[in-house]
Amino acid sequence: MTSNDMFRRTLDHRHEVFKQCLRQSITAIAVRPMEQRIETTRSLQAAGDQLCAILTDHDRPAWLVPITNAATQFVNDKSGRASENLIKSLASLGYLVNRKIEINDDTNAKGFDFDALYNERRAEGKLPDLFSQMTEYLSKIIRSGAVDSVAVLGALERLRGSLETNQTASLASTMLAISHATYVADRCFTFLSKIPQIANAVGDLKRRIVEAAEVHDSLLESLRAEAMGRIVGEKDKLEQIHKEAPQPMILDVGPFPGVGGEPKNTDDDHLNGNRQS
Repeated sequence: MTSNDMFRRTLDHRHEVFKQCLRQSITAIAVRPMEQRIETTRSLQAAGDQLCAILTDHDRPAWLVPITNAATQFVNDKSGRASENLIKSLASLGYLVNRKIEINDDTNAKGFDFDALYNERRAEGKLPDLFSQMTEYLSKIIRSGAVDSVAVLGALERLRGSLETNQTASLASTMLAISHATYVADRCFTFLSKIPQIANAVGDLKRRIVEAAEVHDSLLESLRAEAMGRIVGEKDKLEQIHKEAPQPMILDVGPFPGVGGEPKNTDDDHLNGNRQS
């Protein structure tokens, strides 16, 4: 039996339990005393929680969470309003519960392409425009003729080359290009900002570098959250498969011969014994 088969069997069993609890709850709400209503609704709540526990948000059917929440509210509140909400939920969604729960088939799923996800999110944000602006300001400063230091000019030209080369590069290359820009700004911009002809351009460039670093950090955080969201979408399924897997059988076979027990006679020992007797 495959892991998918095990998960499907667990899912179908919990779905069947939920349907049974739902029927019992409907009957109790209609004709039973309050104690029985609470008891059956509590069972419905527990069945809903167990069903939710093995389904991702994407795979949960539209009726599951509303009915489970209404049952939880009734068990905790027991007021007329809670009872009314439960009845409405059962009346509007109960007929859908008998439908089979369909889940995504990940048998042939490909791995996660994190670089593609990063490139997609970067293209949607401000980073490409900031790289272009940083390159433009660097070109303006270099062409101004106001910088007479060969070392500083060389650093600015290398930085411009890094930004142009890595504007659409991988996550690591983009991050290193921004680090390169930050390093040059820390080492050179105090000197450059004192040159009147380029002081404004230097200030604008420094602000773009700071903004690029902040935008990139924010991008990484959102990317990490989105990537982990995709990964942990499998978490409940994998944990449930682990819980439902049969435990290994441990047999008590007693001590092995010669290990904590009496040594076993070999044929030679038996023969020798016969000779001795």
